[in-house]
Amino acid sequence: MEQKYVLEKKDTQFIIRELAETEPGKFAMLFEEKLDIDRLKTAIEGGKRKIIDLFRSNNMYPPTYFSELVANGIIGMFGNDPKDKLTIEFNDNDALLKKGTLPVELVIVDEKELAEIDQLLEDEDDLTDDFDD
Repeated sequence: MEQKYVLEKKDTQFIIRELAETEPGKFAMLFEEKLDIDRLKTAIEGGKRKIIDLFRSNNMYPPTYFSELVANGIIGMFGNDPKDKLTIEFNDNDALLKKGTLPVELVIVDEKELAEIDQLLEDEDDLTDDFDD
């Protein structure tokens, strides 16, 4: 599944939006986390772990690998080449293919393999006929 994190500085707030692809090319926002920009700057001084602890919540709890990508993005936004907005995009098919673990580098999935998976997901069998009410 394609996912995005949109990071944005606005006045005194830092906003993290988590989006997921609902159909090819279309994304829906899953959650938006608003942080006080001064608290975030303090967390940046404490390193990646402090940043991750600040933005992770009961509503937005990305896996460690993705949390580190977001933390690195945040650090970069406040670094030598500051930015007001950054989008981090990734495909989490790798987690499924590697049984729940992500490699250090994202792997491009074979198009033939994706087509086979899509075919399985689009199977027209109606399972409701197999069960009694």
